[in-house]
Amino acid sequence: MGWREEFVLLAQKESGFKLKTSQYGHFMVDPMPTKEEMNEFYAKQYYANTQITSQKGMDIGVFSGEAEKYHFERQYNDTIRLMDENGVGKDGAILDIGCGRGEFLRFLAKRGYTKLFGTEFDESLSIDGVDLFCGDFLDYEIDRKFDFISMHNVLEHVIEPELFLRKAYSMLKPNGVIKIQVPNDFSITQYKAVIGDEKKNFYFFCPPEHLHYFCFESMRNMLSFNGFEPFYETTFFPMDFFMLMGLDYSKDKTLGKECHNYRVNFEYKMGDALIEYYDQLAKMGIGRVVIIYAKK
Repeated sequence: MGWREEFVLLAQKESGFKLKTSQYGHFMVDPMPTKEEMNEFYAKQYYANTQITSQKGMDIGVFSGEAEKYHFERQYNDTIRLMDENGVGKDGAILDIGCGRGEFLRFLAKRGYTKLFGTEFDESLSIDGVDLFCGDFLDYEIDRKFDFISMHNVLEHVIEPELFLRKAYSMLKPNGVIKIQVPNDFSITQYKAVIGDEKKNFYFFCPPEHLHYFCFESMRNMLSFNGFEPFYETTFFPMDFFMLMGLDYSKDKTLGKECHNYRVNFEYKMGDALIEYYDQLAKMGIGRVVIIYAKK
């Protein structure tokens, strides 16, 4: 038995949830909840417990310091860099699926992008300058094709991620670009952090909020199987590093801000070298998230 198989068995034992391996190689909850059960979960629990006031906090210029500002701007500037390199200009049609509070779309609007579209379950959401659809993305119908589509932390939540990818594929222009970001779960750094802990804390394993658990290979497989051509992979800081160094923020919540500040200052001091650093981590399968860009 390999370390990943051992890791999955331990997670199932500790949580009581069962997992099975998909044809792409990722782990998925089994049995899968129904659409009605998930709608109830998000209506009554998820959105109620995640009252995000990030419209103010994410607006450029209101961060607590230069390093914090750089931390948030860098993530979106990296996306703009990949968009520019692949022919998606400020006149391109951009769709953000599961746009949350609209942070990414607001950032693009401030940078002069004008054809902005978003989808989100939360019916109370409103974003100035964005053509917004509130509801299930699978029910979204619009008479246009897009140059760029993004899904930030969406596919791990939905019952059938393949349906989301296939619909997104149909909505892209020829040679259009999709960006997928999902958590990088059951990774080697998570394994090392959890396995050496007497009171094992599978902090990342959280059904029914997350139904699917991807790695770089399995996400790449799913994209390729559904018609996309992946061309670039990267990641973010592996927060598991802190746990391996004895700063277990998942158990001691008072450490959360301290760890976040360490990460922010690290990224700020690394500057442009951060791109290559995160690209190399992605090649090793390490990092808190899987980020893959692919073309139609």
